[in-house]
Amino acid sequence: MRIISGFVAVSRSERARVRNTAATIAIVLGFIFLALTIISTILLIATAGSLFATCAGLEPGEYVLDDGRTLTCG
Repeated sequence: MRIISGFVAVSRSERARVRNTAATIAIVLGFIFLALTIISTILLIATAGSLFATCAGLEPGEYVLDDGRTLTCG
C-alpha cells in the first residue's frame, strides 16, 4: 500500500512541478518492507516444513533434540 501511495504522490507532484522527497522515501521503504516480508515468509515456511518433516518419521510424543530443545509431535 505504501508503494502505491508513493507512486501516486510522485505522479501528482510531477504534474505540479514540485519535488516530493517524502513520496520517494515511501516508495523505497515500501520495497524494502515488501522484500523483508517475502524473506520472512519463506523462512517461516522452510522452518515449518523442516519441523513437519522431522515429526513425520516419529511417533506422537515429546522428543529432546540434540541442541536441548523439546519437539512435540502429535
